[in-house]
Amino acid sequence: MTTLTFGAPDLPDGARWRSLRGASGEWLHPATGERTLSSFTSSSVGGWDEMLPTITACRVPHDAGFDDWSDHGDAWNRPWEGDADDHWVDVAWMRLRRRIMSRDASLHLSYTLSSTAPEDRPVQWVAHPQFSWERG
Repeated sequence: MTTLTFGAPDLPDGARWRSLRGASGEWLHPATGERTLSSFTSSSVGGWDEMLPTITACRVPHDAGFDDWSDHGDAWNRPWEGDADDHWVDVAWMRLRRRIMSRDASLHLSYTLSSTAPEDRPVQWVAHPQFSWERG
């Protein structure tokens, strides 16, 4: 069994994890470039981000019109509140909460998404780790 160790999430930087280490070394691709707040794909790449309320740019029906959601959503580029083991971010009418619990020899991630929207709304969420890899 491989033991993995997470570094502390960077709460001001979208709760991004920059490190996930195992016996063989670092598993996450190191963040490269400068972090921007306007475009995920133009921003620094690496680490582990959370995507919400969408994965790709899209138009979502809302009332008589539409909401335009940005590529990779808006959870990755906002400061999160809380502490290293229990933190959350508010995006539009939603709150995404991530709890990290260590039990025995394992680490559990628990996610909760709550909504204050008066009607059902479609959303997409994904944990977005960017793993390092070597050819071969």
